Amino acid sequence: MVLTLSAIVLVVWISCRLSVTADVDRTSRSAVRRLRVYSDLLLSRIDRFEHLPYVIAHDRVVLRMMEGRAPAEEASRFLKIVRERSGAAAVYVLDAEGFTLASSNFDAPTSFVGKNYAFREYFKDAVQGREGRLYAVGVTSGAPGYYLSHPVRLSGEIVGAAVVKLDLADLRDVWLSGNGLVVAVDPNGVIVLSSAPEWVYKSLRPLSATRLRRIRKGRLYAGKKLEPLALKTGESHGAAWSDIGGIRYLVSGLKIPEIGWELYVLEPWAPFVNEALRLGLFISLACLTVVGGVMFFREHRLKVQSERRLAEARRTRIIDREREESLRLLADSIAHQIRNPLLGIGGNANLLRRKFPENTAAACNLDTIVDCCGALERIVVAVREYIELVPSVSVAFDVSRVAERAVREAESLVPDVVARWNMELEPEVLTLDPELLRKALVEIFRNALESGGGEPVLVRVTGRVTASARYGTEITVPSDACYVISVCDNGAGVTRDNLKYVMNPFFSTKPNGVGLGLSKAKRVLQMFHGELDIDSPVSGEPGCRTRVRLVLPLSRQPG
Repeated sequence: MVLTLSAIVLVVWISCRLSVTADVDRTSRSAVRRLRVYSDLLLSRIDRFEHLPYVIAHDRVVLRMMEGRAPAEEASRFLKIVRERSGAAAVYVLDAEGFTLASSNFDAPTSFVGKNYAFREYFKDAVQGREGRLYAVGVTSGAPGYYLSHPVRLSGEIVGAAVVKLDLADLRDVWLSGNGLVVAVDPNGVIVLSSAPEWVYKSLRPLSATRLRRIRKGRLYAGKKLEPLALKTGESHGAAWSDIGGIRYLVSGLKIPEIGWELYVLEPWAPFVNEALRLGLFISLACLTVVGGVMFFREHRLKVQSERRLAEARRTRIIDREREESLRLLADSIAHQIRNPLLGIGGNANLLRRKFPENTAAACNLDTIVDCCGALERIVVAVREYIELVPSVSVAFDVSRVAERAVREAESLVPDVVARWNMELEPEVLTLDPELLRKALVEIFRNALESGGGEPVLVRVTGRVTASARYGTEITVPSDACYVISVCDNGAGVTRDNLKYVMNPFFSTKPNGVGLGLSKAKRVLQMFHGELDIDSPVSGEPGCRTRVRLVLPLSRQPG
């Protein structure tokens, strides 16, 4: 149950993380698409006016004013018309010293005429022959704007600058139509536009002293504190976040290399967590429902299966006992009936054999009769041994010692085979009939030695305790703890066709075999309420062609 609950918690945790990750990824991709749209709008607004300073710098009225052949008021009226028709915030012309000669707002209280703007970067760029770009708060009007400048030349010499100021505040209306908060950050790291007005002229991160000096020198944001906005930042679920004012936001950004700005969309993180919690609650309830149903049906199924197995086991035991008793009586009768005539045939054949010289036809025939009698005698002995396999009193014994005795006996039965034994039996005390187990091991070890066909054989014997075991399909060991002995050899192995018959009585592939060795071992395991199975060829286990496995209960089961 603990593992089930742990698995449910793990599933819920993974599902919540995947939900947050998926929502964050989906929202981030949507935010990046929106940022591209906002970037295109911003650039298109600037590009729309980009040519205007050039046109003004080459206009005949402006050039005549710079030559002193036209009054400044005439140029100012011309610039006012240009501003009205273009939609710019302001248009003005500076001389080489930075003083305003003509301006579109010449007739307004906040006129630029006569004001000096030599400290502005856009003026410095223009008098050096470059086009200038700058976002700043106007020192005269107090209104922010984006400035574009172009040098004014007379006879190839720069004599001033034409400047156009743009108002970008209406972009905030577009940003407010979307989800989340949108901020635009200038190259100095200052927020210059935002759908949250209280964030304007603050920074996403603390500004360096060098950058602050440059901002103050250019009087970009006069009177603004430029305090840092984000107090804490980090990364989670593959995305960046910032804690601002105690609220966590998902941050998606896009750089605008054309003007050096950065655009960001900040969306609250809480909806991702809330959605994940709802999903986790749903999955938890679903899992608990499923687990409850599965446990109910599993218990019911196990109960039915247990009752069915018990009934089948009872019927099987009754059938096995009746069959074994019938077989024992039949085998005992056959052995008794065969042995007496067999002794007469064999004895008389031996007597007659002495009357005939060697290598005569009669002598050869009599030798064949004697050999056949010997084979029949071995069968009779094997049958009687099979019949006499009856368990005695169970005692506690060390399985390792029984296995060592079985090895010595098997080697004495197959003396012509060189065997190398690898014994790895975990120490364990079993409460069974040690003599019956020894006989079963002798038959299995003997088969392993004979599998090499006279060649050296490697036999590996391992034994260990396992918490539960189910091997094969016929017998289920009725014990929660078993001792499993595995015997592997590198002999010729057993063919697939013969594998299903090897434990049948009187089945043998050996010329002089009786075919009762593995049958005896299987009968012993059945008496122990254990199991015997054979696998050949064995894959994935070097040096093992045939594996015989004995599953023994740690205590004698009631019969």
